[in-house]
Amino acid sequence: MAPSLTAADRRRFKPLIAERVDELEAAPAEIERVPELERMISLAAVRFQSAEAPAGVVDLLVAELERRASPQAATALAGFSLLCAPALAEPAGAALVRVARGGVAAQLLEGFGTLRAIDVRHAELLRAELWTIGMQRPDRDSVQLAAICIERDGHGPFLARGFLTGELSGPEAFESFRSDRHDVEDAPATVEEAAGALALAAARNRELGFSVPHEFAIALPLIARAVNLAPEAVAGLLVPPEGELLWAPPEDDEVFGRVAGRALDDFEDWGTADGRPHIVTVHRSGWRVGSAMLDYAWREHDGCLGHWTLFDLIEFFLRWVPEEETFTHQEMRDAPDVAKELLIYLDEMSALTGEEPLEALLERCDALRADFEEAWSDRSQRGPAQSLIMQMREEGVDPTDREALQAWMEDFNSRPFEERDAILGPPIERPLAEAGVAPSARAPRAKKGKRRAAKASRRRNRR
Repeated sequence: MAPSLTAADRRRFKPLIAERVDELEAAPAEIERVPELERMISLAAVRFQSAEAPAGVVDLLVAELERRASPQAATALAGFSLLCAPALAEPAGAALVRVARGGVAAQLLEGFGTLRAIDVRHAELLRAELWTIGMQRPDRDSVQLAAICIERDGHGPFLARGFLTGELSGPEAFESFRSDRHDVEDAPATVEEAAGALALAAARNRELGFSVPHEFAIALPLIARAVNLAPEAVAGLLVPPEGELLWAPPEDDEVFGRVAGRALDDFEDWGTADGRPHIVTVHRSGWRVGSAMLDYAWREHDGCLGHWTLFDLIEFFLRWVPEEETFTHQEMRDAPDVAKELLIYLDEMSALTGEEPLEALLERCDALRADFEEAWSDRSQRGPAQSLIMQMREEGVDPTDREALQAWMEDFNSRPFEERDAILGPPIERPLAEAGVAPSARAPRAKKGKRRAAKASRRRNRR
C-alpha cells in the first residue's frame, strides 16, 4: 500500500502539482489532434497512477484542477475520468460535475478515447512474445499501431517494452508495419487474447516490482481501452524516470535483486548469443563484477542501474570496489574488462544513460586499470569481515553455506597468527592505540562489514 502524505509532504507536493496544472492549462490551446490530447492526459496522469504515488496526492491534483475551474482544467478532469483507473477517474469525474455546475465545460476533442482494436497479431519469440495491435477510431481512415513485448523468465510473463504510434495514413499501414519484420512469424489473435495477456503481464509487474518504461506507461491506458481492458488492470505499475529502462525502487533490496538478476542473466547470455565469440571474462567474472556495478549505480543514481558517467567509473573502481566488494584476485583482474563488456551490453540494449558517449567510458575503464590495482591492493581500506569473505571465496568456499562457513572459520582460527595476520592485517587494537583512537570509533566500520557480508551472501536468481 502506498504511503499516505504527511503535512510536510503536502507542502512539498503542492507547488509541484500547481506547476503540473499550469502545464495542463497551457497545453490544450496548442493541441489540435485527438492523439496529442490523449497523450497529454496520459502523461499528466502517469505519475499519479504509478505504484510509488503516495496515497493522497491524487486528491491534491484533483482539488487544484477544481480550484482553477478553467475550461482547460475541466478538460483534464474529463480526460482523467475517461482514461484513468478509479482511484483517479472517480474523484476527477465528481470534480468535473461540480465544475460544470459552475458553468465551465470540458473541451474534449471529438473522438477522444474511442480507439478500438481492429487487428491483433501475436508472435512467439525465444523468451518473449510480441503483440501488435492495429487501432482505429470510428469514421476515420487513419490507424494507430501498438507493439507490446512481454518477456518470460522464472517468474512468469511481465511487460518489458512497448510503444504506440501516432496516426498513420490508411489501413495498409498495419500491413506495411508487419512486413518489415521478416524475422518474426506472427499469427492472427483475438482482442480478448491480447487483453488477457496484457492484464496477466501487468499483474506480474506489480507483484515482482518490475517497472515499465516511461513512454510505455503513457501508452498503456490507451492500449488497454482499445482492447476493452479496465484501466485499473494497467495502473499501479512502477515507472522509472524518463529515458531510463533499467530501474528499481531505490530502497527496495528485494526488487533490486530481481531486476539485477534478470539483467545479469541476459548479460551472460549476450556474451555468447547471436554468433558473438565466447567472452571468457564475462563467463568467469561477469556475474560478480556486473552485480557490483549494478549495485553501485542503483545506490548512487536513485535506482537507475544503467546510468554511468566518467566520474562514476572513477568512484566505482577507486572507492566502491575497494571499500564495499569482496572480489577474488581473478575477479579483480577481470573487472575492467567485464565493466567494458557490461557498458557495451547496456548500450546495445538502449539502457545505458549518462552524459558521456560509450567510447569515452570504455577508454576510462582502460585508463583506470593501474590505479584500480593500487587501490585494491591497499588492505587498509578493507575491514575484517570483507577480508574474511574475500579469502573464503579465494579458497572456493561459499559464504552462504552455513556448514561450510563454520568449518572454514574453525580451520582459519587454528591457523598460525602470521597466516591470519597476512589476511586480516595486524590486530586492530595495536594500530588504533598507536593512533590514539579508541576501539569504539570503529563501530561504523563494523556495520559496513555486516553490509558487505550480506551482499556477499546474495545468490543468483537463475532461471
